[in-house]
Amino acid sequence: MDFCWSPTDPVIALFVPTDADEMQPARVSLIHVPNKEELKKKNLNGVRDCKMFWQSNGEYLAVLFNQFNGTRSTNYQRFAIFGIKDPGIPLEDFELENENDMIIAFSWEPKGQRFAVIHALDQRQNVSFYSVIKSHNRFQFSKLVTLEVEQAGSLHWSPAGRFILVAAMRGCGGDLIFYDVDALATLAIERFVATNIEWSPTGRYVATIRTLSDELDVRQEEFQEGVMIWSFFGVLLYQIPRRHFTQFWWRPRPSPSSCTQEMQDVLEVVNELDIDLDNDLDNVIFFGDVDNEDTSFHIIYRATFHLESTRGLGSVVDRDWTYDE
Repeated sequence: MDFCWSPTDPVIALFVPTDADEMQPARVSLIHVPNKEELKKKNLNGVRDCKMFWQSNGEYLAVLFNQFNGTRSTNYQRFAIFGIKDPGIPLEDFELENENDMIIAFSWEPKGQRFAVIHALDQRQNVSFYSVIKSHNRFQFSKLVTLEVEQAGSLHWSPAGRFILVAAMRGCGGDLIFYDVDALATLAIERFVATNIEWSPTGRYVATIRTLSDELDVRQEEFQEGVMIWSFFGVLLYQIPRRHFTQFWWRPRPSPSSCTQEMQDVLEVVNELDIDLDNDLDNVIFFGDVDNEDTSFHIIYRATFHLESTRGLGSVVDRDWTYDE
């Protein structure tokens, strides 16, 4: 049994596998909490397991399941996609053009109507992009484009949507592909090995992180640990090589409604110093004294101090703002 909460509503998606004698089919149910009302159910014959993917607004739920034929000699992968916020919760099946393709990764565009799928057949890998088209309380799927890729294993959408990174991660080398889904255009391709990828909260920058791992199929002398910062369109902006690098975090950007009085005081100082919040403070996390041997928390504050002091605007030290002439 498996379950997955909606990111926005008190709804839980519940997968119940078939029983031991296979007299009852597996099923996916949408349950409203706390009244336990079953909003929608789909039976899945010949299915042992599945993966569930919520869209960030809770508008859609995609369920990927492996379905066997009667003799269990052949395995097909298919999707069932629920339109959660539409009347009656319509349900549509979705499968790739070639039903023999193996699904490697799936990802919804944040707050959007599009999704991406990495799929493979033999040694050939592709990335396909689709859009959900609604019509008369039903929806269908329109393929936007299919890209041939050399090696891919993960999908990383910008938090703002539109831009996506297609990457090979951890166990193998491959390409880092920056792609614009609006324009259906490849922005940049870099030969790169990474262990993690983190978009900035604004979607302007993306960090590729390298930490040494036994899972990586590269020689240690060829692998440089650290972090590299890219623009959303694939230009390398900054890099910090660092031995024994372990973790990277972007500075969170709280919503205005969550601002405390302390943050309001900080914003007043920011306005006095004429700091552009959208452009100046988005960068603070990856500038700084890279020779600092303290913990990652202190490195973040050293980095913030370095960015502001080099521009002559001020500094942030333990949440206290000071102005340097």
